[in-house]
Parts: sequence; C-alpha cells; structure tokens
Amino acid sequence: MPVAPAAYVSSTAAVTISTAGAVATVRFQRPDRRVNPLSPALLHDLADAARHLARRPDIAVAILTGSDTAFCGGFDLKDDGVAALAEASDEALAELVARAGGEAVEAWTSTPPVTIAAVEGYALGGGLVMALSCDFRVARSGALFGLPEIDRGITPGWGCLPRLVATIGLQPARRMAILGERLTAEQAAPLGLVDRIADGETPALDLARVMAAELAAKPATPLRMNKRMLNASAITPLSAASLVDVDQFTGSARGAAFRTERARFAGG
Repeated sequence: MPVAPAAYVSSTAAVTISTAGAVATVRFQRPDRRVNPLSPALLHDLADAARHLARRPDIAVAILTGSDTAFCGGFDLKDDGVAALAEASDEALAELVARAGGEAVEAWTSTPPVTIAAVEGYALGGGLVMALSCDFRVARSGALFGLPEIDRGITPGWGCLPRLVATIGLQPARRMAILGERLTAEQAAPLGLVDRIADGETPALDLARVMAAELAAKPATPLRMNKRMLNASAITPLSAASLVDVDQFTGSARGAAFRTERARFAGG
C-alpha cells in the first residue's frame, strides 16, 4: 500500500500549500517586502514544494501565487547571498545562490500536476521566469511582466530567455530583454504569455481556481501524460540552453554595474 508523503513544511514559513480536492494552491509571500522578492532560501522552499507535489498522485492541478499585491518583483538584491555572489566573497555560497533559481524553475517545470501561475501586480525578472515555469498563466488586468536585469547590470538567469523565446517569440523577447520593455496582461495575452485575464475587481487567484477546476475535471492520466509529452517536445531542449546562462548570470553578477546596483538597493 502506498505511503502518503509527509506534510509539506516550509523552512522559511514564506511558502504554504493548501488543497481542495485535486487542486493545490502554493502561495509564497514576504509581508515585509512590498514586491515579494525571491531570496535563495525562498527559492529552495519553492523547489521543495514542487517536489512535494510530485509525490502527490491525488493532486491534478497546482496553482502558484504570490502576495495579494505582487506575484514577484524579482531576485532580492538585499539578500546576503546576493552580496556573496556579486562580491565573490564566498565561492560556495555564490554557487548555491546562482543555482537556486534554476533548480526551482526546473522543479516547477517538471512537477507532474498541471500548473497555473496566478499573477497580481508585478512578475519581473525572477518572478517572470517562475511564472514561465508554469503551464498556464492567469493575471489580473494591468499586471506587469518585464525583465529589468539589463538596467541592473546583470543578465536574466534560470533559463528565462530560452523559455521566453519559446513562449512569445524572438523579437518580443528581444524587446523585453534588451530594451527593457514591460508588458501589461492585456499586451501579454496575444503573445501567449498570459492565458486568461481577470477583470480589475476579480483576483487572479479566483480566476485561476476556475481554470484549475476545469482542468481537474479532466481524466487525470491523459492530463499528466499530455503535460509530459508537451514538455518533452518544447521544454526539455531548453534545459540544455539553460545551462549556459548559469555562467552568464554568475559572470555578470560579478561586474561593477551589478555591484553598484546591488549596493544601491541594499542601502535603500
């Protein structure tokens, strides 16, 4: 007889999992930070949450959501681990920080349940790639998607650019990555970055739950098999390309421009 997996416990208390039938909702939030940034510890917990879901055959659909005001504004430039990465002061810690995001993204990409990102407010930088790691994205009207990394002196990491190009095409991805253009939910939808838009009065999570119920009503086995085959066709090749951006991300993080930007944010 199968043994039920142990209950999920977040090491930071920033990640919680709730379930309703075959639908799990994973929420990550840092009430002390307005744009809900990602720290290495939070990324570790998000990866663990995805692995926990992979051991739950009773879960058909998982919703990933941030705070009530922001999905995620990106990597936490105030985190001590980011300082170690930028200043090369601790090589072991720097490598853990550089890989933490990629591991979380891969865990969410490969977890068997079909996944939906419910986006409020900002999905920027690392927040954007966490949303891209999900199978679908639901956003409230006016939500903003973007890559501010170029103006921070760093490159997008965690397999962001290969996933973005696969989702919206090369030229729109160029505009986001090189020009720093941001897209509203309404602009992102025709490109395939957003699948459904909640009106201004409806939380994205509410609409994501409607979509999750629609998905959970489908036969569970083909639901998972279709996800696996689609990933094998489109996402798996991106994993190889993603290996390159670890070196790019680490190299740019040790440049003078990023050190300056990180110091400015850390002091703000």
